Amino acid sequence: GPFSFDLSLARGLDYYTGVIYEAVFKGGTVGSIAAGGRYDHLVGMFSNKEVPAVGVSIGIERVFAIIEAQMKEKTKENKGTIRETETEVLIASIGNGMQPMRMAIAADMWRAGIKCEFGFKPNPKIADQLGYALKSGIPLMVLFGEEEISNGKLKLKDLDAETEVELEKPDLIGAIKEKLAVMGDRRIVFAKSST
Repeated sequence: GPFSFDLSLARGLDYYTGVIYEAVFKGGTVGSIAAGGRYDHLVGMFSNKEVPAVGVSIGIERVFAIIEAQMKEKTKENKGTIRETETEVLIASIGNGMQPMRMAIAADMWRAGIKCEFGFKPNPKIADQLGYALKSGIPLMVLFGEEEISNGKLKLKDLDAETEVELEKPDLIGAIKEKLAVMGDRRIVFAKSST
């Protein structure tokens, strides 16, 4: 069952006065993830007042270690990657001097509640921008160059679906929100299957 009685369990022999307990994760390799017990005199050691108490502490680092190990195992099985960022959209450009436009688009998206980012280089290479988005698991990419700006359009790439659409600038935020609503919040991005 979920509980076991272990007479060999020992914790803080100098201040525990009654039952002691530990919580362990089945199948884990980190030991106990929480522990505590009854201590009738511990509070009195600091306040000169006897206050019988029961307490517990949780090893949050150990809990995170278990979660991380599970995520890594799941991504390994599915040939995926753990997202290191919450960024939903990378704003990328082709050509020199596009940083002010990337910044303006980012400001519009931030006002709309979209988590986006852009590169700081004045003339980034498109391969570097695309590689960064793929490595980071960023699902969407806004892309533009001089031609798109002169036509009042932007390209929206869905890196998961491997699709690209050209949109009027005023339609961009609505289109991104539609795509994000379908995608949901993803911590793990899985590689494409070869079938």
